[in-house]
Amino acid sequence: MKKTLKAIKPDILVYGEGWNMPTMLDDSLKASMFNQHQMPEIGHFNDFYRDHVKGKSSENEASVKGYIAGDVNYKEAMKMALVGNTFDFPFVKLFNSPTQSINYVECHDNATSWDKLKECCKEDSKEVRIRKHKMLIGSILLSMGIPFLHSGQEFARTKNGAHNTYRSSDLINQLDWKRKDRYMEIVTYTQDMIKLRKSLAPLRFNSVELIRKHVSFSDLQNSILLMEFKDVKAYGEYEHIKIFFNPTGSVMYHRLEDYYQLLANEAGLIGHLPVQSLTINPHTIVVVAK
Repeated sequence: MKKTLKAIKPDILVYGEGWNMPTMLDDSLKASMFNQHQMPEIGHFNDFYRDHVKGKSSENEASVKGYIAGDVNYKEAMKMALVGNTFDFPFVKLFNSPTQSINYVECHDNATSWDKLKECCKEDSKEVRIRKHKMLIGSILLSMGIPFLHSGQEFARTKNGAHNTYRSSDLINQLDWKRKDRYMEIVTYTQDMIKLRKSLAPLRFNSVELIRKHVSFSDLQNSILLMEFKDVKAYGEYEHIKIFFNPTGSVMYHRLEDYYQLLANEAGLIGHLPVQSLTINPHTIVVVAK
């Protein structure tokens, strides 16, 4: 099938739900993500990414948080997700190539990520929920692999807490376009993060070798995470890119070893503001480069 489709459209993207379904077929013959090595050009929804970045999605685990939702115990899992689960031990490796990892936190099944955050983070104000929702979107667009955004996710789509809604009415499943105006802050942020991903080629590395060579992580205070791209001048404007992930309710002040350009924070794209002292606000991703 893949060969037939590529003959029609050479740059076609083929992906699916690579779950190990309970059928009579032997596990070794199933088109599941655990047999991804037999399907090198097929992408799979990365449920590890979903469950550890956002939190568990099933209805009976709605209260379980991921790293961005606020459970910083998943910091190591966040690192694994950010490289598309392509690294070997001590990481959890699922794929031989980042192009096989469809990174997502919501799709057609289960609660939307907005509804999930409302359920698992009942203590949050609406402002904090918006920040966490933006962080989820930002994380997807700054991760190695293929970003997947569900229609309406950019304006806090809700299904009123409903999960599997394939038999539900339009009242639940329709896109409420009024929310686009109500949550324009998230819409604009999403647009900016897409622009940032397109402008920085290292965010789109398509081989494990390139990721291993150039990407590293550092643990900062309060389980704040730093992802770095080093020696990447050959791939664009910058030699060094730093991405800070702060899923906590605390501000972190960080002094850089040199002047960097502040590219993005919770407000979206900043431009090219020279900075050496950073303020990393709660529930925020900050991107700098030099």
